[in-house]
Amino acid sequence: MKGVFNNNKNYNIIFRAKNGLGETDGETFISHVDEFGTYKAIINLNDNVLTNAAQEYILVTMYHEVVHAFLGYEKFRLGNEAFQEQYPSVIVGSDYAADGTMVNRYTFIDEHHQVGAFLTTLQNILSAYNPSLSQETIKAMAKAGITTTTAAERELNKNERDTTLGKHKGTKCP
Repeated sequence: MKGVFNNNKNYNIIFRAKNGLGETDGETFISHVDEFGTYKAIINLNDNVLTNAAQEYILVTMYHEVVHAFLGYEKFRLGNEAFQEQYPSVIVGSDYAADGTMVNRYTFIDEHHQVGAFLTTLQNILSAYNPSLSQETIKAMAKAGITTTTAAERELNKNERDTTLGKHKGTKCP
C-alpha cells in the first residue's frame, strides 16, 4: 500500500474496524497538516466484512480505500484544476476478451471516476496475492464499488464478501 504513496513517510494511514456500516465495506476520512507536511487518513472497515469475507476481498477493500486516500491527498496537493488534468474523470469503460473483442461496457459510480486508472492495479494485487483465483472473480472484486457490474460479477463478488454462503473461491479467514 505504501507503493500507492510512492513510499513517502509523510503519510499515516490508519485502519479501524467499525460496526454499523451496513452494505458499505469501507469509508475514508482524510486530513493534512501543512506546517508539518503530513497527511493522515483514517479508514474504517466494516466489521461484518472483516469477520465474514475472504482474505482477498478484505485486501481489495483496503486497497480501494487507500486509493481514495491517495486521490484525496492529490486533489489537496495539486488543486482541483491540476488534479482533473492529471487524473481525468473516466465515465465509461469496457471489458475485453483475450482476443481483444469487447465483451462488456460499464460506467463508473459517482465519486469513482478517477479510480478507473487503478482498476488494473487492483486486479494485479489480487492476482499476485492468490494466483489460483479466476480472472472473472478477480475482475469482479476489483470493479465492485467502482463501476457498474454484471449480474455474474455481482454474484462472484457477493460470494467473496460473505464466505458463510459457502461459494467463495478465495481464502477464508481463520
